[in-house]
Amino acid sequence: MKLNHTQIELVGDTLIEKGLVYRDFYDELLDHFCSAIEDKMAEGLTFKKALNGLLLDLNKIESKAIFGSYRNSFSGLKALQHLKFKAIDKKVKKELLSQIGNQVLSYRIIFWIILFLLSYRFAPTSFSIDIMIGDGFFRSFIISFIWGLGIVAGAFFLTPDSLMEYLHNSVYKVFAKKMTKANLITKAEKDATWKLLAAPIILVYAFFIVSHLQIEIRIIKTIQASLLVLIGMMLSTIWQMLSQKKAI
Repeated sequence: MKLNHTQIELVGDTLIEKGLVYRDFYDELLDHFCSAIEDKMAEGLTFKKALNGLLLDLNKIESKAIFGSYRNSFSGLKALQHLKFKAIDKKVKKELLSQIGNQVLSYRIIFWIILFLLSYRFAPTSFSIDIMIGDGFFRSFIISFIWGLGIVAGAFFLTPDSLMEYLHNSVYKVFAKKMTKANLITKAEKDATWKLLAAPIILVYAFFIVSHLQIEIRIIKTIQASLLVLIGMMLSTIWQMLSQKKAI
């Protein structure tokens, strides 16, 4: 027995209300739910009972999310989506490492060697934050903000969880749900790829930290030049990945 347009729309609304935020998961589960409901209705169940039965079956799935200081446990559709995103996040990170490795093994390594030599020769080895932002309360506030941003970037990159899921289960959930209702559901792989940009941000922090180490200048310059090359590799690779996924 085929579902009518109103019933299909009700299934879609239910999936969004239950916490789905990614277009690819939504499309996949909408098709799965509709097919399963049609099978159960052919066996004699009503539409409502068939839908509720599927949702109850999914409640057996559980997962936990950690995003910085945020921790939560999921069940049902949210847990299924969370587990799938973790798998995609792992896959995208492996793809980043693989493509960087391909650059090292290709003719493009010549460009990165030249960049390393230029960075070693011309990169400054020390930075005065006082000159850039002054002194006093404003200086303390800016430093705290910058370090806080770095910590968030580090947590964001290292965690296998998604920012969109975090928003949907935090104090920002009203705003996030309005985005979803406005048909702004993105694809999980695009979200995971954009998330990679946190990695070069962390390396920028490492670049400035190295300049304050009490070690030989040659070692500082070598580390900084290596970090600049790695930042360049990451940014160019992430840009290429985003272009391939049509995420920009």
